[in-house]
Amino acid sequence: MTNSSTGTPVSQRVRFGLANLSIFLDEVVFFALAPLLPIYASAFALSKVETGWLFASYPLLSFVAAIPGSLLCGRIGPRWTLVLANVVFALATLGFGVADGATALWAARAMQGLASGFTVVASMMIISSVGSSHRKGRVLGIAFALQGLSAIGGPALGGFVVPNLGATVSFAMVASVAATSAIVLALTGTDNFERTPTRKMLSAFAADARGLATSNTGRYPVLLFIGIGVSAGCVQTLATLRLDALGVTTAQIGLLFMFGGILAIPIVVGIGLLCDRIGPIRTTRWWLIGEVLLCLTLATPFGLWVIIPTLLLLLVQGRSGGTIAYVQATGTERARRIAVGFGFMVMAWAAGSTVGSVLAGTIAQVAGDSAAYVITAFLLIALVGPGASADLRARRAGASTTKQTDTPW
Repeated sequence: MTNSSTGTPVSQRVRFGLANLSIFLDEVVFFALAPLLPIYASAFALSKVETGWLFASYPLLSFVAAIPGSLLCGRIGPRWTLVLANVVFALATLGFGVADGATALWAARAMQGLASGFTVVASMMIISSVGSSHRKGRVLGIAFALQGLSAIGGPALGGFVVPNLGATVSFAMVASVAATSAIVLALTGTDNFERTPTRKMLSAFAADARGLATSNTGRYPVLLFIGIGVSAGCVQTLATLRLDALGVTTAQIGLLFMFGGILAIPIVVGIGLLCDRIGPIRTTRWWLIGEVLLCLTLATPFGLWVIIPTLLLLLVQGRSGGTIAYVQATGTERARRIAVGFGFMVMAWAAGSTVGSVLAGTIAQVAGDSAAYVITAFLLIALVGPGASADLRARRAGASTTKQTDTPW
């Protein structure tokens, strides 16, 4: 049935802004760890494997939270789910700021990841409700550009603010913004949503899981998200440690990631428009070629002045790939099942990022960084290649071209 909560009605733009703010804060603390990884690895004597697990704690718990977050959205609506996510996020971020040991740091980071799983599902439900279906690429491109500011704010937090103000004060400031957002979301707005019983949501989850196993168009965005996570987990774990070993300071690493975030803002808007123009499958093909070449470049023995621009481009690639995947995933979803669809997307990214960081750290520990990058490139081809070449295979088989926006949701 339709459920309405009391409050002041808000425009689509306000809801759009609050949802993007929540994802922005979520990603700020995620990106803040990149320039801080060498510091924590040194302070707590972490190996590359242990450093990989520290990075992986966030996506690992995001994976755990994705489907429960979807179910909660069906029961209480995305706005109240987002309120809960912001509260958990604020408490976890405070805990991360005061952590004085590796275990406490891992636990706080994991709780941030738990909140992230709820945040992304609820926020993307709100964002995707803005605009007509044939303009999804434009809307999501703008959303990803706004969220992309976190790729500037996160490295600035980790590279400049934390070293100067300390972790406790720095992360407390982020937590206070999240708490304020939770209050605003709780007191403002009117919800009209279709309350879906948990049993029906679980049935939808099972049906979509079967759809993913049997439908190529259903697998494409999921596999793309896994590929994005694998690549990001590998690169952000190993590249930052490599830059530190080459004498690059925490502030300089933060500045590098900030610059990558600035570059990504206009590009992801263009990627969204390109998806509308030529379709996400053809756009994915060009994305995959670029991603593989960049990973193989990092596997070479080139020096600092090759690593830096390559890493910059990979930062842009990660956000561009997310835009493509969301355009695919939100093309034809039905309103009552959209939360399940976004739950799958969060799980896919989280699984890839967890595997990517842990696997990269383990391979690098045993066989060196180059081997980790090469294996990552092959994993990308195996995961994303089938979806990127789907229309080519269809034409060769004489089949009609599959509509670009088909998904099982």
